[in-house]
Amino acid sequence: MKKTAFISGVSIMLMMLCFSCRKETTQSSAVKNESNSLSVNAAREWFVNHPHHSANPQSKTVFRFSGDIRPDWEAARASEDDTYYFVECPLQSGVTPGFRIKKGNAPKGNDINGRTRLLVLKDKKNGSLQTVLMHITAYGGTIDPGIQYKQVSNNFSGMIFFTDLGFSFLNGLEYKNGRIVATTKPVDATSNNRAVEAIEDCYTYYVDTYERECYYHPDAPSEDYCTDWQYVGTTPVTTCTNNTEGGGGYSSEDIENAVLDFEAKYEIYPAFTVDKIDLISQDPLERKKRYVWTCGQGLMIKTQSLDIGVHKKVNNEWQWKSLTHEKVEIIGVVIGGTVTVANDLGLAEVGKYYAYMHLNFTLHYVVNIPGISNISWERDHSTTGYFNVNS
Repeated sequence: MKKTAFISGVSIMLMMLCFSCRKETTQSSAVKNESNSLSVNAAREWFVNHPHHSANPQSKTVFRFSGDIRPDWEAARASEDDTYYFVECPLQSGVTPGFRIKKGNAPKGNDINGRTRLLVLKDKKNGSLQTVLMHITAYGGTIDPGIQYKQVSNNFSGMIFFTDLGFSFLNGLEYKNGRIVATTKPVDATSNNRAVEAIEDCYTYYVDTYERECYYHPDAPSEDYCTDWQYVGTTPVTTCTNNTEGGGGYSSEDIENAVLDFEAKYEIYPAFTVDKIDLISQDPLERKKRYVWTCGQGLMIKTQSLDIGVHKKVNNEWQWKSLTHEKVEIIGVVIGGTVTVANDLGLAEVGKYYAYMHLNFTLHYVVNIPGISNISWERDHSTTGYFNVNS
């Protein structure tokens, strides 16, 4: 008897992607690939050679499953849209995820109406690669196997949401008969209220997550079997309906274009420019300076790091004593949403005449789209600044 390790797991939600998890979000380390397409083999090689971590290890909507992510590359497909080259493939395993949108007892048999797929996305503009998990959850019945990334059947009613590879929620959309009717976002996972509550035009639902182990017999398929479903956790989800009058509303393309426009204006890229150095204090043996430098540059905004350096005098010459990170600030005006620093961490490397600040920080993006709830994502950044003791 052979046990195949199968995986997946989940908390909930998405934004019909593209931000790719953006935390992506996300999870998602990015690299450059100069090719003008993305093949299944290239996606597989990149996935295998890059570590994948949760974009938000502290997330309250993270469930830990017992397997590792194992894509079924033999069943993968490669395609593209206006923004990405992408490879989409199902996950193979013995530990399988399942989801239920209605509260109640544990499901039986095949009463789990969810499906999970891996996406490897390559940005057509800059060639960066990132990975996310796409979770398709139907309100009833079984999942149409024809539903794929950017391809939803007219009879689909349910949610499609994205998480990073640590199963931290990114964003999502709710569908009714193949049409987007609401956006989804996480709410406080510590809430004990299991009732559906109405807040203006927003409603809170609870999605239960289960897993089970399946055992496969290559020589005797009739002996294949799965264990009972085991409860893993619950994710509270708020959906806010689209109040736009008429039959049009917002399409997935409208939402994607709004996000892409916001990202084009306010996304930043690693940079290093010393903006100013201020002397804070000095005596014959020690002096203190504040270093202000650009650590990220975008079209409409930039990010600045503020660090405090201390120098000591040894044999009548100044040498580095310490370099301490204070904070990262956003410089510029944001219109149509917000950009904030979610967290930042600076690690100093101090030598005799030079000191380095290795900086890791996360920006939280929120774009306002009239008529539907705000859409948000996060993006991790890393850069290094270096300073001469005599500067």
